[in-house]
Amino acid sequence: MIEPAGAKLDSMSAATASPATSGIDGSGLAPAELQSAYKLPSSSAGSGQTVAIVDAYNDPTAESDLAAYRSAYGLPSCTSAGGCFEKVSQTGTTSYPPQPTAEEGDWPVEESLDLDMVSAICPNCHIMLVEANSAGMGDLGTAENEAVKLGATEVSNSWASFEFQGETLYDSYFDHPGIPITFASGDWGYDNDEYNAGVPSYPAASPDVIAVGGTVLTPASNSRGWSESVWSRSGSGCSVVEAKPSYQTDSGCSKRTTNDIAAVAEDLSIYDTSGTSGEGKLAGWYTVGGTSAATPIIAAVEALSGSETRSLGAGAFYKNPSSFFAVTSGSNGSCGGSYLCTGGSGYRGPTGVGTPDGVLSQSSAPPPPVLAVSSISPAEGSTRGGTSVVIKGTGFVKGATVKIASKASSVTVHSETEITAVTPSASAGSDEVIVTDEHGTSSGGPKYTYVAPPVPAVSSVSPAEGSTHGGAAVTIRGSGFVSGATVKIASKASSVKVRSESEITAVTPSASAGSDEVIVTDENGVSSGGPRYTFVAPPVPVVSSVSPAEGSTRGGAAITIKGSGFVSGATVKIGGKASSVKVRSETEITAATPSQSPGSAEVIVTDENGVSSSGPKYKFVTPPIPTVISISPTEGPTSGGTTVTIRGSNFVSGASVKIGKAALSVSVHSATEITVKTPSYWSGSNAVIVSDENGTSSGGPSYTYRTPAPAATTSVKLACVGTQICSGTLELTADSAVAASRKTDARAPALAALATAAFSIAPGRASNVTLALSATGRALISSAHAGVNVTLTVVPGSASASQAPAQSIHLHLIRRAHRSGKLVRSAAARSGGLAAVLVGSAARAHRP
Repeated sequence: MIEPAGAKLDSMSAATASPATSGIDGSGLAPAELQSAYKLPSSSAGSGQTVAIVDAYNDPTAESDLAAYRSAYGLPSCTSAGGCFEKVSQTGTTSYPPQPTAEEGDWPVEESLDLDMVSAICPNCHIMLVEANSAGMGDLGTAENEAVKLGATEVSNSWASFEFQGETLYDSYFDHPGIPITFASGDWGYDNDEYNAGVPSYPAASPDVIAVGGTVLTPASNSRGWSESVWSRSGSGCSVVEAKPSYQTDSGCSKRTTNDIAAVAEDLSIYDTSGTSGEGKLAGWYTVGGTSAATPIIAAVEALSGSETRSLGAGAFYKNPSSFFAVTSGSNGSCGGSYLCTGGSGYRGPTGVGTPDGVLSQSSAPPPPVLAVSSISPAEGSTRGGTSVVIKGTGFVKGATVKIASKASSVTVHSETEITAVTPSASAGSDEVIVTDEHGTSSGGPKYTYVAPPVPAVSSVSPAEGSTHGGAAVTIRGSGFVSGATVKIASKASSVKVRSESEITAVTPSASAGSDEVIVTDENGVSSGGPRYTFVAPPVPVVSSVSPAEGSTRGGAAITIKGSGFVSGATVKIGGKASSVKVRSETEITAATPSQSPGSAEVIVTDENGVSSSGPKYKFVTPPIPTVISISPTEGPTSGGTTVTIRGSNFVSGASVKIGKAALSVSVHSATEITVKTPSYWSGSNAVIVSDENGTSSGGPSYTYRTPAPAATTSVKLACVGTQICSGTLELTADSAVAASRKTDARAPALAALATAAFSIAPGRASNVTLALSATGRALISSAHAGVNVTLTVVPGSASASQAPAQSIHLHLIRRAHRSGKLVRSAAARSGGLAAVLVGSAARAHRP
């Protein structure tokens, strides 16, 4: 419960605090006031006790916020470095859960409240914060068990849920005999509008825990100096699930009644920097209240109390109820004036048996066990320290320190009889193992012997020689090798790995030719008098042959170079730099020649070891141009598509061929043979020319294109579109102008008639009528490269006498070889119900 800032806070600064003023001017109740109100021996008791606080989610500033609170109120420091403070996850590790979201609540404020209240009551206690992964009962229960497992002597829990069916399944989380476990009873009073009246919280209702209620504590002029009343929001009620424990005898509840005890739940200041910026926050300080504050206060009072009382848990309060301050006034709800919600003498629901009047047991604590060290294992180790040792004995408590010559590190008290620690560095010799804790200092214990580790010694190195270039993997054998050792062979070796005390592997550095001692250096010293490693200068490459020994000036020829001393990364020069260089072995290299002018150039190999000299030469030769000797066949149609075989010499891949124009499907089969397909071309003879990267042939044989004979027929598609049979004659004649131009003798009129054909077509049908060209027509077409202008005449027969007279259309008749594809044109002529369409590739319509 965060109280409004204006209610109590006038100023908030750790700088204004001092022990003399008992805290911060204008703040809530100070630790000294709480200790005074409950008459607690806080300055002299609590050592050796570990109060665990179980909450959900992570408070990343828990330790620093605790330090600010304790400093402000003059309390002794409590840090993880000093062994006073410990923070773990629900699994006991430092892998903490996430911080809560806004919807998950201000758990960091809760954690700071719990830590500060334990500090206020028991500043000498060790404090353990256990953070659950979530606010789920399973995670919080797991954190509860982990706290006990890690050695908590008291466990405080400022969280609660309303009771629910099946809650007894979770009771096992809180069943830890001998360890008092406190739980907040909640801040919703005995009855309210939201929940049923008199329903207590859980786990406070569990019979295995101490249910803590809340009070209002104010200064008074009585002998105590303080007075208390029931805090109006303190939770209490009768359980509807949990059985009544044997230590409770009140008659108003047939089952478990809450609470068992109470403490102040209002006007308390805490310090927190990870919580919300909500009401009451000023520079990290909050004034808070709630049974969340009373619960850690009671847990800390348990820590100040005797072990006899702690072992009884909640049952201890009922053995002598008169030993507590009675809370006789106030109420937390409406219960008809019964003890379940009102203050008064004797047992009361909101406050239980009352509030602490001193520690919970006046019996003196048992004397601490005798602190003694009986054995240590191992009993010796390196003077450099770092050895993990197990110390056995009696009387060990948390916070103990260990001295072996000087202070040991990583000291962990596992139990009253066992400690583990890590030895410090020291001079060679024996030193007593001494344990110091709150009970005193051990004496007369066993001694630990510091032994100076051996200096490394090198006995062999394998291999014993290698290239001056370095990079050789070597194995060094000897003794006394330790992790982190370095190796020197002329200079510092690389990739040093200590495989064992007797073996090291490393990679040699580069060095001048000669022998150098192998030296190992580690934390224990430097080896001397070891074996030597010989650096040998590698041989310069030598070229003995190149195959083939000559090739084109254009380069790109694959060659094989033989010799010795070749190494990876070598380059090859033959006039210019060769490409595709591959070192196959120490004696063979393959490469591709560069382009070069005609002539001979020395083959030179260069690598990290040097440059070859006086090697063989490679001859660059100008490649010959292609020559065409013969072709087969030597002629073909102008339409092209004839496969021609060309024979000659010096043909190379990628050559092109021209026969009038570029030939098709060129395939170079060898240096002497090429096949192609002729293109379509005009009739006549054309030279066959081959071109490639080396030049163009000339003076070769010719190929003759022959014009094919003209088509002997053409056809016309006729459609009868009337209601009568369409019949008559088709006549194909040459135009008079054409006939005149072709007149060669007195028979000229015969030139005009090219073809005739009769037809007869049913109404609504169509038919192709074929016209056979006369010899005159074929000769006329054959002699004209560009075709002939002709006239197609439709002459109706007697069946069509009533129809229109004969009509004509002018056409252009061409040879098929001069056009590709099929030409179809609708005729412009109609004769009665007859429509003519010219079909085929031998004619096309043209404008009359």
